[in-house]
Amino acid sequence: IIPIAISISQALRQLLFALELIRPYTFITYYLTVLSIALMIFMGEIYAIKGILYSILISEILVIICYCMVIRKRNKMKTAA
Repeated sequence: IIPIAISISQALRQLLFALELIRPYTFITYYLTVLSIALMIFMGEIYAIKGILYSILISEILVIICYCMVIRKRNKMKTAA
C-alpha cells in the first residue's frame, strides 16, 4: 500500500509543477518532512520497523490530502474567474 500512496503523491506533485504551484508545494514538502521525521522517531521507538512503515504511510496520505486541497482550491479559483 505504501508504493501505491507514493505513486499517487508523485503524480500529484507533477501536477502541482505543471500548474506552476511551486510555493504551496514547497510549503507542504517542508512541513510534512518535519512531521514525517518526528513521526518516524516517535513511532519507531514504540513500534520498531512497523512504526516507521506506519509513519511513512501516514505522511504520504497527508501529502496526498494537502496536494488535493491545493489543486481543488486552484480549480475553484480558475472556474470563478
